[in-house]
Amino acid sequence: MSYSKFITVFTVLLFLFFGKINAQKITDEASWNTVYDEGFSKMQSQLFAEALPFLDEAYNSVTTYYNKESEEYLNSLHGYAASLYMVGRIEESKPLLELDLKLTEKYKGKEHKDYGERLNNMALIYQRIGEYEKSEATFEAALTNIELNYGKDHEEYSKTLGNFGALFIRTRDYDKALDLFIEIMEKPPLTEDMSFKALVLSNFAYTKFLSGKYNYKEVEIDLKKALSISEGLNDDYTKLVASQDLARFYEASKTADSSLKYAKKSYELAKAIPINDYYLESMLILSRLTEGEESK
Repeated sequence: MSYSKFITVFTVLLFLFFGKINAQKITDEASWNTVYDEGFSKMQSQLFAEALPFLDEAYNSVTTYYNKESEEYLNSLHGYAASLYMVGRIEESKPLLELDLKLTEKYKGKEHKDYGERLNNMALIYQRIGEYEKSEATFEAALTNIELNYGKDHEEYSKTLGNFGALFIRTRDYDKALDLFIEIMEKPPLTEDMSFKALVLSNFAYTKFLSGKYNYKEVEIDLKKALSISEGLNDDYTKLVASQDLARFYEASKTADSSLKYAKKSYELAKAIPINDYYLESMLILSRLTEGEESK
């Protein structure tokens, strides 16, 4: 998952069923590349559920055309595992990501930049299944590799720090999470990717709120600023994160009307971007605010 945007939703997964999208039938090497490229393009566009059948088809036929040492095999394995992860099929993605890490180490070595990315992926998996000590150790190894390949001021380093920060939110170690978000915000690359800037700002503000060490108005301003940045970019994923953080912030602050406004917004966005954690969290917020009526 070079798609390493981080998540601060801590809920049980709801497995959703989407309309089946049939990938083109693979009959030769050229059609394999067409199917893989279509899946990869959909992943980049955050159309994770739509990407899955293409990447499934590509992975399950790749050895017909390429050997397991090839870049094509490693990329198809990585893409398929990532798409499973992004639609919430964690148990299916875990062994594939473990294989991805093992083969990347075998064929490229522990110092290769792709190995650091794969470590980040495994750290995210450990985080999602509650193996927090493994997740922390794996994030640290990923950061060591990324620093070696890119340096601490590179965007990949910052995004991995963001994922690491999300781990500390899950473990309620808010001070460590805040330290990491502050470190990210002080880095020059943050201003180059405005979507990432909005995500970090929203995570930082909401973590301050969770920690209890906050000024209400400052948190509110930062959360709204994050949403405003994402709306200016027409970035639905970041709008979803920021609107959901605002909904939860206002709900906890007993500001029901404002919470309902952003809960409805996040729910509509979550339906369009089917990432299971966010979809379920949006339904739960709406259900609490409307006694179950809005989310039916």
